[in-house]
Amino acid sequence: MLIDSLHNPSYKKNDLRIAKTEVLGIMGLYNEVPEQLEQIQREELSPGSLLYYYYTCRTFYGWIADYTQTEDRHKYIAQTNAYRDSILSVTPDGTDHNIVLADKLIVNGKPDEAIELMNKELEKAGNTESSIYILYNLSLAYAQKRRYGKTDLLPDSNSNRRFESGETRISLVAETGIDHV
Repeated sequence: MLIDSLHNPSYKKNDLRIAKTEVLGIMGLYNEVPEQLEQIQREELSPGSLLYYYYTCRTFYGWIADYTQTEDRHKYIAQTNAYRDSILSVTPDGTDHNIVLADKLIVNGKPDEAIELMNKELEKAGNTESSIYILYNLSLAYAQKRRYGKTDLLPDSNSNRRFESGETRISLVAETGIDHV
């Protein structure tokens, strides 16, 4: 893929635009992002770049939805959902796909399904970078259950899952979401 992008200027130009768009969003320069997105030629993107594009769009519209207090908020939520579905459509089955699917389940008010899915992935993930995203989704799902009084699947306060990797220790205490290490 890298060799292709070096010989094809449209790959390089589009990939740089996606990266610039991502940075503008992170910096909070939201007014600049739509113009950058419009300049990206999706039909020229490699599969990996297309996935990066979808992630960037999903993240941007998610931020806009979070910070919008007007009626437009629903439009941005719909765009966030559409880009999440696009990510799911091009991501092969596996952990990455299931992390995005769990996000969708949580957003759609199905925290129990997300918890079940993420717990299965957590068993396989071990001490990988994926476990961070899995744990984050689990915390969101449990928070949603707590917020809406769906406590039937909340573990007791002594239920911890611990993962150790060298000096790094990641812990999730599902009941409180807090662990004093």
